[in-house]
Amino acid sequence: MDGSCMFASLTLISHIVVSVIITVKVIFRRLPVGTSLAWVLIVASFPFFGAIIYMLIGDHRLGRKRMRLGHMVRKYYQKELSVKSGAVEDHPEVQNTFMKIGEVAAQGTGFHIRSDNRVALLSTPEEIFTSLIADIHKSRQTCFLEFYIIEAQGRVNEVLEAIMSAAKRGVDCRIIADHIGSRKFFKSEWISKFETAGVKVVDSLPTGIVKTFFVRSDLRNHRKIIVIDRDICYTGSFNLADPKYFNRKKAVGPWVDLFVRMEGDVAEALSVVFNTDYVLDTHDRKSLRRIPSLPDLETELAPDVLKMNTALHGTHGKNKPLQIIPSGPEMATSVIYETIISSVYTAQDYIMITTPYLIPDEPLLLALTNAARRGVEVSIIVPQKVDSMMVRFASKSYYGELLDAGVRIFEFQEGLLHTKTILIDDSVCYLGTVNLDMRSFYLNLEITLALHAAEDCTDVRNIVSDYISSSKEVDAELWGDGRRSKPAMFAENLVRLASPLL
Repeated sequence: MDGSCMFASLTLISHIVVSVIITVKVIFRRLPVGTSLAWVLIVASFPFFGAIIYMLIGDHRLGRKRMRLGHMVRKYYQKELSVKSGAVEDHPEVQNTFMKIGEVAAQGTGFHIRSDNRVALLSTPEEIFTSLIADIHKSRQTCFLEFYIIEAQGRVNEVLEAIMSAAKRGVDCRIIADHIGSRKFFKSEWISKFETAGVKVVDSLPTGIVKTFFVRSDLRNHRKIIVIDRDICYTGSFNLADPKYFNRKKAVGPWVDLFVRMEGDVAEALSVVFNTDYVLDTHDRKSLRRIPSLPDLETELAPDVLKMNTALHGTHGKNKPLQIIPSGPEMATSVIYETIISSVYTAQDYIMITTPYLIPDEPLLLALTNAARRGVEVSIIVPQKVDSMMVRFASKSYYGELLDAGVRIFEFQEGLLHTKTILIDDSVCYLGTVNLDMRSFYLNLEITLALHAAEDCTDVRNIVSDYISSSKEVDAELWGDGRRSKPAMFAENLVRLASPLL
């Protein structure tokens, strides 16, 4: 046997050995079947390159230290902030079924449904920026922000100026920003300005050539959280980026988002999530001893703060039942995925979903089509244009099955609809950072807010109805296999093979 044949034989044997090792590893991890098969196919089809890709993005690793400390830190903050003490076992606006679903979620997160809250939905950038800037200017103790994307353009600069001003008057200001999503921010002059002003800025989940061998570079901190004075908080789909400027070169239109401003004990849960991420990203064990006492929510708010809150957000009752559901690879279970699947199967009248990325796996696809076939009105609103070609192709590959089952699909025409909501029967609305794709369900650090009050669900439904009025419905008859070009269908179905990995 000559040298070239021997080299080829050794290469083949090495490829087979590596493929078998990774296949065994994938089998032992008990991933969803589609994800497992996709990885086995990639590793087997692309010698060595497939194995390298798996090493880079195939393992759900956030680093041993973070995984080891995560559970301990969350427990500490939950105890310190008495998160469980305000949990409700019964509430007139929470159906028994969703109370049980909420308790299952709480088993994995520690965050129960709590009722002492006010809620205001903010559906325009102007409302969001005006409200947030006013709250930061009135902050007295703490101002904590956590975002996937921070981009210092437009009115975002006003927010950053307000944070710097708060820090200079003694407010404890901290910012967590994702290393990849906020890379422009970390290269901006704001980092040195914040350092001078005393604002603590944390680079979340940093990446690098060396780190790639120990932690996945594509596991991102996708959360959007603001907590001010342990009483006021925000979450939703809105990144700290002004839609007038952000990503306009991609020609998808302005990003359209929904943010929720809340007052009450829900801020305690979001404080736990923020502080846990802060400690894990800084590995600062001393932070465990730096938590200021919570202000009394009824007596310690100054009159001018209460007056401002009323002017901005009205005087709605403060008995709103809410639940915070953090999720991600550092949690013991796929909590948000299980919550969504369970909730979809409870639907009796309607399901309304908004998501920029629609890439369901087989169980979620079955749940949605089953709901439509048993008479539930299922509507999904997606943007006509998205910022990823692969996502666009993969999403469209699911249209046929959904439409055949009676699901109505609407394509939003006035920008990149970035809002992520799942509304069921005016009984519950899941709103936050989670897209309908496997990345959100299993890979990214995400945050979801469950709204249970009928008034809040109705408000969300009205906003989503406005999205529909600015959308074009996909015609089920025109989408039939016989009416579409074969190259388009082939491209969509080809990309769909990789959908478990998108």
